[in-house]
Amino acid sequence: MIRFFMSASSASRVAVLSCLATTFFGVHAVAATIPINNPSFELAALTLGTGGGAPTGWNRVQQNGGGAGRFYPSPALYTNQDLNQLGYLFVRDQPGLAALWQNVGTIVPGYYDLTAAVGLEAAVPPTVVPFRLNFEAIGGGTTLLGSTSFPVGTFNSSTLTDITASLTIPDTSPHLGKTLRIVLLVQGQDPGGNPNDPRGSYNVDNIRMTHRIPEPATVAMMLVGCAVVVGIVRCQNRR
Repeated sequence: MIRFFMSASSASRVAVLSCLATTFFGVHAVAATIPINNPSFELAALTLGTGGGAPTGWNRVQQNGGGAGRFYPSPALYTNQDLNQLGYLFVRDQPGLAALWQNVGTIVPGYYDLTAAVGLEAAVPPTVVPFRLNFEAIGGGTTLLGSTSFPVGTFNSSTLTDITASLTIPDTSPHLGKTLRIVLLVQGQDPGGNPNDPRGSYNVDNIRMTHRIPEPATVAMMLVGCAVVVGIVRCQNRR
């Protein structure tokens, strides 16, 4: 195969490479929804206009003045918020950290997508610190598998913006069988846009997650197609 590829014409090489690229990057996958505990931060119920501690189903980390929890804004802050309550994460004008996290299942091969609806808190908008979505493996310690950072400019204070972080777990991953943890995170120092309340705050809602694995039949069909292309190109080169 390698000898054939090296001796083939440029057009033939392009055809073979295009076929292989389509196989490995265009494979359809079967997607399954991964359940998220309290994805819209509605539990436990709050009284209109109040806030509370960690949402049911979520754990929180707060360091050096950072804060995380849920609240019931009055009136609603965003035109597209899901139901009533929201989660929040903020840091102040000193280095700090705020996180909401939960474990979502056992790590298996495939592709994970984590989506969150995020908005700026209009009264105390962040100006510097990005919003992050992290994946961690739990078992024999904690290992960061992936971290996606979204700058402040990604969001606004009138509508919630969907952001998605992706994670690929190969068949050979040493983390197979461990527990997968998702983390919503704000970390750093941010005085925000309100000098009377020096903090930068994000609000979150509607957390969703899926897992995809390639369809074996699709992979097989595309590999067969590549074999046909190689055969055709080889016959043309012999003429």
